Amino acid sequence: MNHQLLLLTLLLSAAAHADPTSMSDAFHQGATLGTSNNAAIHSNIQSGAAQSTLPGATANVPQASYFGSPGLGAPAASTINACAAGALDPNAVNNQACLAVNFSQTNPGVHPQFNLRPSDPIFTNTRAILNDPNAIAGNITGTYSGCTTQTTTSPDVYQSQYCNAYRALEQPTCNKTLIVSVTDNGLNCTYGAYLTPTPRIAFIRPATFVGAVCAEDIRFTWNYTYSECNGTDAYQYVTSILPSDDFQLMNVALGCGGFYNLWGSCPGGNCSYAVGQVYDNFVCDQYDYNNPTCDGSGCSYPCLQGHTETVYSAIAGFTWQRPVHTYSTTDAWDNQCATYEARLP
Repeated sequence: MNHQLLLLTLLLSAAAHADPTSMSDAFHQGATLGTSNNAAIHSNIQSGAAQSTLPGATANVPQASYFGSPGLGAPAASTINACAAGALDPNAVNNQACLAVNFSQTNPGVHPQFNLRPSDPIFTNTRAILNDPNAIAGNITGTYSGCTTQTTTSPDVYQSQYCNAYRALEQPTCNKTLIVSVTDNGLNCTYGAYLTPTPRIAFIRPATFVGAVCAEDIRFTWNYTYSECNGTDAYQYVTSILPSDDFQLMNVALGCGGFYNLWGSCPGGNCSYAVGQVYDNFVCDQYDYNNPTCDGSGCSYPCLQGHTETVYSAIAGFTWQRPVHTYSTTDAWDNQCATYEARLP
């Protein structure tokens, strides 16, 4: 070991006496010196030449068995115990390892112990210097002239640096809502207004009028004026509502205004109705001569079953297109996802 240190000292001394013309030359000379002996040193290590130079060196050291072990705790504990219990080797070179092990174990207990507090002078004086170094050291500008400014040039150093940039994966949530507004436009006519003419269907008092009016359903409004039974000149109004658009026959009693029949249908919104009188069993197209009814004035014969006919005697007729109730809709998107959609490829 002493021979190696002497060799290193000689090399450093030789390097110290070199007189490079610049820092760049010194750098290149040192690099050349360091690399010129690499091959020889590598060859000596592999050939075992180090064993003849370094005392105690061997090709097969016991510590080689530690390579690949799961841990060094057990071998370290064994070595500590062996060095503590064993006698020191008279050969100082061979004894260096155990001396180092024993020192690492005994030194913490024998070296001086210090209990330092923030109020100790070493800390308070240090804080004073840090807070105001100029007050302690004084202004040293211009008191030393041995420093000179030198410009040195080092060779260019080229490096290849790499980095990876990744887009972080996100799972944002957002709402995209379709807002629909519905406007009720109502009927396409004025509610309660007549959709048909209002003919007069009774020409004696009271004067009676009737007509279909604008409504959600199929509706007629009747009105009649003064008669002896109601004793007033004010119009009297009566409303008739058909239950469906299928064929209907409705009896309408107006009191002083008279009694009428209303019939008709409104398929597909095409309405056709009539007002008048309906006579059941009014016409017989075949009589039952086998069952006469006779008295002193003669005989009468009943109508054969199934051969009677109902007669619809219309006073006025009405046709119109049924009113339509319409709605208007508008929609607009409340899109809170536009920012995320813009990022899509």
